[in-house]
Amino acid sequence: MGLEWESIAAIQRMLPYKALSVGTVGRWVIAGVCYDRVIVPPAALLHLGRVERKIVEELSTYARPAFVAGRLALRAALNAVPGSPTCPEGFRRATDGAPALPGGFMGSITHKACLALAVAGADCGVGVGIDLESKLPERSKLSDRILNADEMKELRLLSPCDLWPEVLARFSLKEAAFKSLTAPLRYAIHSFKQMSVRMSGIVRSTGVFQDADIEIASDRLPVALVVHGMVALLGKQVLALSWADCQDAM
Repeated sequence: MGLEWESIAAIQRMLPYKALSVGTVGRWVIAGVCYDRVIVPPAALLHLGRVERKIVEELSTYARPAFVAGRLALRAALNAVPGSPTCPEGFRRATDGAPALPGGFMGSITHKACLALAVAGADCGVGVGIDLESKLPERSKLSDRILNADEMKELRLLSPCDLWPEVLARFSLKEAAFKSLTAPLRYAIHSFKQMSVRMSGIVRSTGVFQDADIEIASDRLPVALVVHGMVALLGKQVLALSWADCQDAM
């Protein structure tokens, strides 16, 4: 599945940061915002709600730019979802630190290397997570930390040039999958090695998503849980989306 981008002039005007674009992946809307590592333009704060401006005041100078850009990206994504509310007060922080969207809608934020991305959509009985990772520099110890024995065995068959993108794709999928889970389910996971990623193909073509399933096994779960996802290369970065059926009983 490809990433379908649309340039929306109204959102470009709304965001005081540089808005990349707004696009759709299946039922989800994604918005992207570039930001400066140090400076938060005063005009940017005007587009946050009162609740969010209060959070900014409590953050360190270092953390503010990424937070503001992420919230602006989330607002842009949510505004592009049909029937979404305006949310003038902004989005408060849930107990796990994630943004708490209004009832009937859900979303997730990620940022890496001065790029913030957010995904939003109507609440259709699933949780959603998004993750963005930089391809460089390569991290040689990452595979030992996040891949289980079966995944390590599978990836040994790949050529050296394909190996690192595949390791990073699995890491990004597991990060997104973790974000998509409810808090009780997150507590059942103490290592990414409890997650096994099965992908439909190798991530090679920029902007083309590969479907994936992420199986989560834990002695704290009555049965293994399967989370769905997609992952793609975006230039020098890897983007992953994941969504999980809600487990209200957990």
